[in-house]
Amino acid sequence: MKFKRLLFVVTTITTLYAVNTFAETTNSLATSPVETSQWIDDKGDDSKYSIVNSTKQLKGVADYDGNVILDTIYKDVKIISGWDKFAIQTKDNKWTITNIGGDRYFKETYDFVDTKYYKGGFIEIGNYGNDEFSNNIGILNKNMKFVVPVEYQTYVYTYDDELLVGKLNNGKYDYYKVNKDGSLDFVITIDGILSQNGMDGYYITHKKDCANNTSGKLGYISTLGLCDKNFNIIIEPIYENTAFSYNNDLAIVKKGSTYYTTSDLQEKTGNGKYGIIDRIGNEIVKCKYDSIKRTGNTYTFATGNETKTLNVNELYSNDSIQILLNGVKLNTENEPYIKDNYTMLPLRTVAEALDAEVGWDNNSKTAIISKNGKVVRVTVGVKEMLINNTSITLPTVAEIIDGTTYIPLRSIATALDTDIKWDSKNKIVSLSK
Repeated sequence: MKFKRLLFVVTTITTLYAVNTFAETTNSLATSPVETSQWIDDKGDDSKYSIVNSTKQLKGVADYDGNVILDTIYKDVKIISGWDKFAIQTKDNKWTITNIGGDRYFKETYDFVDTKYYKGGFIEIGNYGNDEFSNNIGILNKNMKFVVPVEYQTYVYTYDDELLVGKLNNGKYDYYKVNKDGSLDFVITIDGILSQNGMDGYYITHKKDCANNTSGKLGYISTLGLCDKNFNIIIEPIYENTAFSYNNDLAIVKKGSTYYTTSDLQEKTGNGKYGIIDRIGNEIVKCKYDSIKRTGNTYTFATGNETKTLNVNELYSNDSIQILLNGVKLNTENEPYIKDNYTMLPLRTVAEALDAEVGWDNNSKTAIISKNGKVVRVTVGVKEMLINNTSITLPTVAEIIDGTTYIPLRSIATALDTDIKWDSKNKIVSLSK
């Protein structure tokens, strides 16, 4: 069977243009091909083949002379330009690859074939799992040889047009560069799947934490992070529902949800909180709000029925207090604050960072800190602490906020015999051990 290519004439232009529309016929083509015509494949590239459709909306392939290369019996067809090969989808929705004679290269069929990056010399083929974290993919070269077996879970093309494949290994992903000769070079082990995020030179990393939800069904929550083009981690994958869309060099993020989703269930057992981070992952505003909305340079924060509005300059002027341990930022969910001109620190966070043990007597609301034979007792609401039964007056009382006990900075320094410095200009607490 041949297909007759329909031509039209634009009266203001003398050249004939070919349209990739075909009428089914049992006769040979009545016209020869037009030299100035270009055939376009399914990716918009020049090709000596074109996809044709039957009246039943099935697809095949014809060459430039109208000769049928593949009969119109397939649900979908992808032309691999320059390879003289075609990816075909059969009626059972499975994919395989054929040559121009219609001969299949594999007995097996697969759930997908991705020909997007064929110009780099590779195409991806594989099967879907229950989700993106359990797919199995392989990499084919132009000779239809598997340079990567169908045993990997993910792939990504770098900003340098290099192909990386990732394999799950104990909850992390080992990424390998696929060389032109088919060899693999190890690149990095990373805590999540890599994908380009539209920001030149940056990649999204996303991981999945599994757990049983309240109905006892296994579910998961997916969190995101960011790394640079050299795969240095900028932001750990701890945030939810964000593409790191920056405005004013700031991004609204969310973390701390305790819900898990499955294919047949979405259930929330606790909502996360919203905050704001800068481009290097510093939380300019801690994740403690029910919602944050941005309008231009203005941000509106809501917690319960209370709202407040700040402009971008006020956000920076109210930077959170940072804690450094031996010069390295100490990540903490419990934000220090200033009360009555005293810097209040989260007792457990700081004490444990300095290798002390912390206990809690719920009846008396007393924190018990032990280190090197010294025992310190700090009772909430009492303006003194006991160090080995010796009473020391506190500048202000310890207090509990959101379940965390806070104590004045100098009092922790005294209790633990450590050097704690306060940089009031930059709002930095420096610990050393």
